[in-house]
Amino acid sequence: VHAPIDKKSKQQLGYAFVRFVLPEAAEKARLALDGKALHGKPLRVVQALEQTQDDETPIENQSWLPRTFSEKRQAERRAAAAKAPHKTGMLNEYVREDAAFTTAAKRAGVDKKQALVNTYDSGNAAVTMALAEASLQTETREFFLERGYDISNEQAPRSRQALLVKNLPSDTNEAELRTLFGSDLKHLYLAPANTTAIAIFAHPTEARAALKRHAYRRFRRLPLYLDWAPQSQVEIGQKRRNEQDEAMVEEAINEEPTPTLYVKNLAFCSTTAGLEEIFAHCQGFRAVSMPPPKTEDKRNRGFGFVSFATADDAAAALRRNRGKMLDDRVLDLQFAASQTTSATDDEETTNVSKIPSASELKRRGKNPTKLVVRNLAFAATVQDVRSLFSALGQISTVRLPKRFDGRHRGFAFVDFASYRDAAAALSALKSAHLFGRHLVLDFADAITPTGQEDLDDDNDDIE
Repeated sequence: VHAPIDKKSKQQLGYAFVRFVLPEAAEKARLALDGKALHGKPLRVVQALEQTQDDETPIENQSWLPRTFSEKRQAERRAAAAKAPHKTGMLNEYVREDAAFTTAAKRAGVDKKQALVNTYDSGNAAVTMALAEASLQTETREFFLERGYDISNEQAPRSRQALLVKNLPSDTNEAELRTLFGSDLKHLYLAPANTTAIAIFAHPTEARAALKRHAYRRFRRLPLYLDWAPQSQVEIGQKRRNEQDEAMVEEAINEEPTPTLYVKNLAFCSTTAGLEEIFAHCQGFRAVSMPPPKTEDKRNRGFGFVSFATADDAAAALRRNRGKMLDDRVLDLQFAASQTTSATDDEETTNVSKIPSASELKRRGKNPTKLVVRNLAFAATVQDVRSLFSALGQISTVRLPKRFDGRHRGFAFVDFASYRDAAAALSALKSAHLFGRHLVLDFADAITPTGQEDLDDDNDDIE
């Protein structure tokens, strides 16, 4: 659904576009909704013309594009980002290793060049880089979590108004980003390390335009990585309340006579007193109720309930008051279903991604103190893996299963002294890189299949 807005007033222009998957579905919707009333106005539904864009032209046929491979690939990425705006293309917690190390050296009060020399001389350069990246990711994750955004949850639903801005230089400031996104920007959250930000726009149209305009565009010397940010807790709560309202509306309608009438199409300024004036003279009238409004500028949610002593009294009131008006709105009366319970706002759950408990892992057949590390670079050694994970908890053993030629297979097993240490390591390193490769971490199976771990029991790969 795309509803264009005026750039100055930020108000809708009075029309919208709705795209369907199948042409048959679009035609069915047109026939069903053309002429129907929405908020007091009849809808005019017609088939739209397909928009023609330069992006539809294949990249290789666009003569205005640069011809180098890297620039053509960047143009392809920008086009893909604009066409598939609600699909994430990379890790939410992505931080460039150079920016992570620069920030770590600055906070330690040492020169970056000298720190790199000392790191390489010690032989643990890759591990040091990975730990600096993991530390920065943890700090950024907690910063955004305090503001309602759980960027660690890659499967969380995406916002339509907030963009996640990644790959920023470590000396980026908020003023530069506000200048970049212009007056359409509503709020901006810049992480303490200045490498990641969330830009919030007032309308989805503005956010979509900013994504298309700035995705993979060069900011200083680096390309910007833009993605849709996860929905905030405010958006999730609002969505859940809307779903509850829709469920309440559906459950409230009943064709069989009941002692309660369901009143729709109320003006937001209408009050219970106004409804009482209409129904108070009816036989068996008891009370009027309206669900509390979501915002202070409204007095109701657009519907209410009128209860009577018996179903016959409610039926008589419905026949007598059908078509009555209140605050210039025609009341829509129906029989209400029996009272239903719904979750309150206080019972809302969050989308914060959590690591399963030790008992839950055992129930799934997992070892709560043992991690399997996949996508491990072949340049990594047992000592590298031990140095990386020992900084986050007490380790019992580290194991790299080997192939017939003596090289390891690209994965490792790390045994911790406790579940708490294993969970802390998983949380800290799940988005980190070692030797340029993203580490894929998970709890290992409690009982491994024969031939997986036990092929090579050489002392060289067990410590």
